[in-house]
Amino acid sequence: MKEIIKPLCQRLFCVFGVIIGRFFTKEFKKEGIRRILLIQWGGVGDLLRVIPTALALQKEFKLAEISILTECSNEVFDLFDPQNSIFSEKIKFSWKTKRGIKDRISLIKEIRRRDFNMILNFSRGGGTITDALFTYLSGASYRIGFSTKEGGGFLYTTKLEFKKDKYILEQNLDLIRAIGVEPSKRNIEVCIPEDAREFVKEFFKNHSILDKDLKVIISPGVDWGGIYRCWGKNKFAQLSKCLIDQYNAKVIIVGSTSEKELGNWIVNFVENKNLINLVGQTTLTQLAALIRECNLFIGNDSGPLHIAGAVKTKAIGIFGPTNPDQVYPASSIHFPVRKDIECSPCYWHQSMFFKFKCKDVKCLDLITVTDVLQIVEKCLEKTR
Repeated sequence: MKEIIKPLCQRLFCVFGVIIGRFFTKEFKKEGIRRILLIQWGGVGDLLRVIPTALALQKEFKLAEISILTECSNEVFDLFDPQNSIFSEKIKFSWKTKRGIKDRISLIKEIRRRDFNMILNFSRGGGTITDALFTYLSGASYRIGFSTKEGGGFLYTTKLEFKKDKYILEQNLDLIRAIGVEPSKRNIEVCIPEDAREFVKEFFKNHSILDKDLKVIISPGVDWGGIYRCWGKNKFAQLSKCLIDQYNAKVIIVGSTSEKELGNWIVNFVENKNLINLVGQTTLTQLAALIRECNLFIGNDSGPLHIAGAVKTKAIGIFGPTNPDQVYPASSIHFPVRKDIECSPCYWHQSMFFKFKCKDVKCLDLITVTDVLQIVEKCLEKTR
């Protein structure tokens, strides 16, 4: 019953929003902005794409305190703000463990107590209605966020329609451009501490990895939505074997602690000393340092792929339902791999009522090891 009632209520809410949404629009005035809150749910990649926006706000509103509401751990912030120089406060809230009404009401009260002048909410797609309502209930005078074609997001005082074919980082920056703030930086930068660099040096030494060796990082897992974003362990294992056989590459498998079983399976399949399993054995800063010192990164649409881009390592991203134009920057070091079939990409982040309908995920399954190896060859040609 809930699955029927909830979408119906959301659609009615959106119809209502289309009719009265213009009454919530409000001219933004920069004077008096002292407390700013950014809201960004999701993982590493989502948070990294918000940082240029945060830096631009920090430069524009020099006297303001900037806080962030997020699911990410402090370890993620160590990647780009080890000195805590951007955010005055990190408010943590996990949708995985705090899903009840009481938890949400408690969070709203907590945000209202902080008396924010301005809130930027970067939520899109399915979370547009609930997040716009949450932002409205926060009591902030200025509420900035994305709207949808169905009418979601009408409660924002400044709203932009989320686009299906534009890089998300640029769309995040568009939100502040809409209030007259022009960003000075449009790229993601991460900080690599000395201890992380030393970790990589020691790792290379222990595994007899030399400067002349072709070093390839493979990240075969994802934090969520594995069935729709994972290329498949068999193909990653076959790819690893080909890289070793054809290029005598040193292949390093990385991932989170929850992906240890996946890493072990690939290592057991390949059975070669040139394949090294580092899954669940690095911090994020160590992972970033490792990716930076390697020649090539290959992985799914996930956090490590975005870290690879940030440390300027050539990266091959394997895409299925998601759109690389939306989640991946156009660059000479980024190489998306996808199959151009009629139904893909289908997950644009822009519809509140989107549901995956496919069961076999052909857009991922049709990508072959040969397809990826061809891109590998192109990447290596540019380094010779």
